[in-house]
Formats: sequence, structure tokens, C-alpha cells
Amino acid sequence: ILLKPSRLQLLTHAWAETAPQSISPQPRKPAVTMAAVIDANTAWSPQMTYYLIQTVVGLGTIAASFWLPGLLIGAFVLSVLLPILSSGLDLFIWDMEPRSDEWIAKVFKWFAVTFLATLPALLIRMLPVGRRALQAFGVYTCVVVIINMLWTLYYLDTWIDKVNGACAVLLCISRALQMYIAYSRGDAFAEKSKNGRVVYITTISMPYVVCYMVWNTIFSSMEFGFLGAFHIFMCIVGMLAAHRAGAGQRPIEHTFSYARSTTLGAYTSVYFLCGMIDYFRDGPVDPAPSDQTLFLLYAAYMNLLAVCFVVAVDIRDMCKLRAKPATVE
Repeated sequence: ILLKPSRLQLLTHAWAETAPQSISPQPRKPAVTMAAVIDANTAWSPQMTYYLIQTVVGLGTIAASFWLPGLLIGAFVLSVLLPILSSGLDLFIWDMEPRSDEWIAKVFKWFAVTFLATLPALLIRMLPVGRRALQAFGVYTCVVVIINMLWTLYYLDTWIDKVNGACAVLLCISRALQMYIAYSRGDAFAEKSKNGRVVYITTISMPYVVCYMVWNTIFSSMEFGFLGAFHIFMCIVGMLAAHRAGAGQRPIEHTFSYARSTTLGAYTSVYFLCGMIDYFRDGPVDPAPSDQTLFLLYAAYMNLLAVCFVVAVDIRDMCKLRAKPATVE
């Protein structure tokens, strides 16, 4: 039933048609109606409080990932209660009905981020591990990033989504090629800073990071509004902090995976928690940026060209590796 929510809905509708109206099932919490009007003269709103919480939690997560990873691990493990409470108490998460198709997709996203990305990164940061474990973690991180990007192909409703989806597929190909190039060179996939505070994923380039952020900003803006891309800003802050915490041992782009996994884990947990509170759900919410469609489409086209260039460079580097042994001989 969980894997096929449409069957559950059919059963529910069939039962509701034959059952008396007095016992017709009703959700305990209404969905977000989006009826609240945004006043341009409003100095503060529940949505701004929500992003203030995101900012404070994000900055706290960044700092704790360097000095108190064990505390973060405990907090993220407890966050498993959020979808359980939503499902058990029939609490909407923003406008998502519990156990609906969209709700299940978001829970899967939350699970993939928290338990497949954030917690493993913090465990590697906290535990004394050798080179072999770091190599395995580097491969694992690459696979998780690819899964996290392919998940977004669930949303292909508009032409912008399709163009941006093509960017996601090419970014996945580029990620795999970069791993293959590092393996062929005998390079390390991951390593820790000398002070042990930062985990570097070294199989990544700055052009890739930039294209990834543009892709994710467009995706988040189309689905959740411009402020839905707030986690990208927190990732940039996390990268700067990690670069400083690691004393600049590696290029800043190598801090991307660690900063991304920790800050996104905090963002999704706060998103679930606040989405079940009426104060945030019933307040005025910025609409999706439909009036910026042409700009976002242009940005998606430009990013697609940039990603094609990144993939072309990866293919060139791979071809050089294959030609190198023959040249030496």
C-alpha cells in the first residue's frame, strides 16, 4: 500500500461512496489554502520567521559539524519522528496530505538526504578511519549525489523542468567520469583535513560545483519559489566555513560535498518540522516565480551549455589518460 498510494486512494474513495456521510473520513489538519494575501507593507511574517529558523539552525549545524558531530548525529536520528508523527496524527506537511504521492516523494527525499548523506558524512568525520574507508566513502558519496539528482526527474511538468532535467542527467554523467578519472590516476577519492574537522571529497571540480548550484537553484525556484533555494546559500556559507576550518588544506570546491550534506540535512528537517505547525502553514507565502519563467528558462539553457562543456572536458581528460601509456612506451 505504501509503494502504491493510488491503490489506497481508490480503496478510500470506494469506501467513502458506500459509507454514511456521518462517518466519512476527514483529515485532522487542513491543507494550506494559499488564501493569505501578502501585504507589501508588512514588516515581518511567519514565512520570514521560518527562514530565520533555517538560518540559525543552518549556521549552528555548520559549526557543530566541525566541533560537535556527535551532537548532530543524535539530533538527525531523532528527526525520524517527524514523518512518523505526520503519518500517525494525519498532520499535513505544508500542503502535502499524509501518505499522498507527493508526501511519499518528499519523505523519500528527506530519508535519502538525512540517512544516506548527512549521517554517513558526520560518522566519517567523527570516527578514526583509514585510507581504504575514505576511498569507499568517496565512491559512496558519488552514488548518493547521483541518486539525489535523479530524484528530481520526478518533476518534469514544464519545458523548464525538462531542460533542467537534461542538466541533471549530464551532471550525473560528469560525476561518474570524474570518479573514473581519479581512479585511473590513482588519486584519493576522499581525505580528512590534518586537524580532522573537515572531510574532503576530492573528485570534483569548481565548474561542476557552479553548474550544480545553478541547476539546483532553478529546480528549487520552480517548485518552491526563490526562497526555496535558500539551502544553496547555506551550502555556500558551509563551504566557506569548511575551507577555513580545514586551514585551506584543499581547494574550496573539495569542501562542497561535506558542506552540502550537512546543511541540506538541517534544511530538510526544519522544512518538515515547521510544515506541521499552523503558524507557518497558515501565514502568507510567496507564490512560485511564474513571472520569472523566461529568465529561469534562459538560465537553464545557459547552464545546459555549461554542463555540456564540463562533460566535454571530462571526456577529454579521460581520453588523455588512455593515450598516456602509449605515449610513454
